Amino acid sequence: MIEIRNEQLFHLYNEKISYIINVLPNQQLGHVYFGPSLGTLAPFDQAYLEKKENKSAGTVKFFEADNLFTLADRFQELPTYGTSDFREGAVSVFEEETPLYVDFKLVAFHCFEGKERKLAQPASFAAADESQSIVFELVDQERQLELAITYTIFKGSGTITRQQTLTNTGSKPRTIQRFLSGVLELKNRDFELLHLSGAWLKERHIKTVPLTQGTISVGSLKGASGHQHNPFVALKEQQATNDTGHVYGANLIYSGNFLAQAEMDEWDNVRLMLGIHPEHFSWQLSQGETFEAPECLFTFTAAGLNGLSQESAQFIEKHVIAPYWQKRQRPIVFNNWEATYFDFNEEKLLTLAQESKALGMECFVLDDGWFGKRNDDRSSLGDWVADPAKFPKGIGSFAEKIHAMQLQLGIWFEPEMVSPDSQLYQEHPEWVVKHPYERISVGRGQYVLDFANPAVVEAIFEAMQKVILETKLDYIKWDMNRNITEAYSPYLAEQGISQTEFYHRYILGLYRLYEKILAAFPTLLIEGCAGGGGDTIWGSCFTVRRFGLVMIVMQWNV
Repeated sequence: MIEIRNEQLFHLYNEKISYIINVLPNQQLGHVYFGPSLGTLAPFDQAYLEKKENKSAGTVKFFEADNLFTLADRFQELPTYGTSDFREGAVSVFEEETPLYVDFKLVAFHCFEGKERKLAQPASFAAADESQSIVFELVDQERQLELAITYTIFKGSGTITRQQTLTNTGSKPRTIQRFLSGVLELKNRDFELLHLSGAWLKERHIKTVPLTQGTISVGSLKGASGHQHNPFVALKEQQATNDTGHVYGANLIYSGNFLAQAEMDEWDNVRLMLGIHPEHFSWQLSQGETFEAPECLFTFTAAGLNGLSQESAQFIEKHVIAPYWQKRQRPIVFNNWEATYFDFNEEKLLTLAQESKALGMECFVLDDGWFGKRNDDRSSLGDWVADPAKFPKGIGSFAEKIHAMQLQLGIWFEPEMVSPDSQLYQEHPEWVVKHPYERISVGRGQYVLDFANPAVVEAIFEAMQKVILETKLDYIKWDMNRNITEAYSPYLAEQGISQTEFYHRYILGLYRLYEKILAAFPTLLIEGCAGGGGDTIWGSCFTVRRFGLVMIVMQWNV
């Protein structure tokens, strides 16, 4: 599925799509084509790719070796602002306050089959006979930086994935200010930018905006994506329908702040980019350190919006959902929340469970209110110990009775949050996300825990693990009802780490908690509560409100 011509042209293709990369005269990576499959390419002269007319008398030449060469109108795989390209770039690196205007030249590449599944950061995976990947190794020798970009193409799929890492090989610290995961350059064909927007209880409405010269963007600065926007956009031909027309989808497999934007220049060249939102983000790389960007997915279809939805669904089902859950039916769930809210005891719950069993339910989910002294939504978050007033014989005894009815058991958690009156907060007020100034926002009567702090992640895991073991738990309903305000980590301050790294470190901490839970309990099913957080969880079981037009249930599991 990967064809290489003279080490200058790289063609990734299957029966559905082709994606072509070339090496530009300055040894940077250029973009040639993404669209319907071209099959095996006929022989041709690589030089024709470089025969581009200089369209503007004011265009700046890029380097002295070729005084006709410019990046102003070139399609690139990793564009950089400020050389001869004045559009927004995908990467920006500084040395203290000085921009470096990086110049990554191709030095090597290699191919491999298969794509390993990892839990540390959600991404796609594939068996050895299902995919092929190519890794481009690029070096900026003068600035002592190394870049690796990996593209993967999958058999029978209209999706191609992209992952990239940046490494500092020099002795001086470098600061990443911008490192977007995906770039797609196309000629405008009366494109509209399609995105999914909305609000709580009104999520994922299709909105389209015609492209014109300038930039259109959507994103999130809430600490997570949410009801308003999710990390998906598409370019669709204006005449495209549900069943016909070219559509290019772009997804970011990431739960934190994101930016997706399309920029069209004066020559109708379109640059689509998405990745971690550069606002309130930077990341320092000391010597030998590497930063990994979230994975980006690009999908092409000539079958309109339904074609995009089907391609995305098929890809997720095969290459994102955990193998354990791919062919297993999810249980029919009965949840006690609307029936009882906080007003319940064990006897009432068991009666509901018996009624749910008679109705054909398969899993009884015990919702909010089972822990601490949680009799309303202003108390006890963080104290993940069963309330003895509601479970006098312990929650393990209750779980045995549920399982004796031949029902699975699910339990509600909101792991990222803590209540001001909780024992956890009284013991560790420094574990809360809050600025050292006196003012602090309290949303829904709760604070956000500092998941950038490894000790917080470990403490929450230990508390959840005890409950999971005691109840032989089958299912977690994972809620997230509060976005981040006054983003500040006392832990990062203590470690001398910039607060601009907080948002990403917070999400990595969240992923670490998932990794620990799923490594310990590989068959546990986890629901990301749709109504609660919008929601930060990428990769557990949830109706996909974060992955484009697809509406399925998925499981990020081992």
